[in-house]
Amino acid sequence: MNRPARQPTRRAARPRAIALLAAAPRFAASVAAAMLLHGCAYITAEAPVGEQPVHLATEDLAGAWHGDNVTVTFEPVNVAEGRYRALWTEDGQQKSLELLLRAHRPAPGSGGQPWRMWNVKVADFQASEGTAPDLDQANSTDGERHDHYYWGRFRLEGDRLIAWGPSASRLAPLVEAGALPGELVEDNVRLGTLTTEHLDIITGNDHGVLLDWEYPLVLYRIIHD
Repeated sequence: MNRPARQPTRRAARPRAIALLAAAPRFAASVAAAMLLHGCAYITAEAPVGEQPVHLATEDLAGAWHGDNVTVTFEPVNVAEGRYRALWTEDGQQKSLELLLRAHRPAPGSGGQPWRMWNVKVADFQASEGTAPDLDQANSTDGERHDHYYWGRFRLEGDRLIAWGPSASRLAPLVEAGALPGELVEDNVRLGTLTTEHLDIITGNDHGVLLDWEYPLVLYRIIHD
């Protein structure tokens, strides 16, 4: 008996923010480049998201991390400010991307959860892709502000690093309603300055999960220094 041909399974593309962090070309193109799921929408903030710098010990990020077809190492830039650098090799060239790590600890009774946030300046990401941004122009060719930040949440669990990006479709209604500051530019979300109360909304449960939990970037430590 002839069996019907098996249809290939299509994997949904990851949203842009996490494809950014995973893909500056490879790494930055392996923490934020799949943009198709939400129609190429981007989500940025005009300032780094999170109130306090994240201070990681050297051993927390030591060694080599692998995932999404890329191997990454990390080095501290300014621990007091929560600045770190991701490094990887692509086509024989050393690439790097600066990460600004921040934390938010919500007010008691707000319903929010303590979060660690990753932030990448838009201009730095564009430079890591090999595209020199025209800083004389406020916006990039994609309409993104050079001085704004891509952002998301991360967890460091021993030898596993997990990062998520925000969801444009879930944040947009909160911006439209005035619960979060910012503006909508077509399908894209530009957040304004976020206060503690705004961060409590983002990290809380009252409006559901505002990240793209379905599409994490996961790196595993494969070499210990």
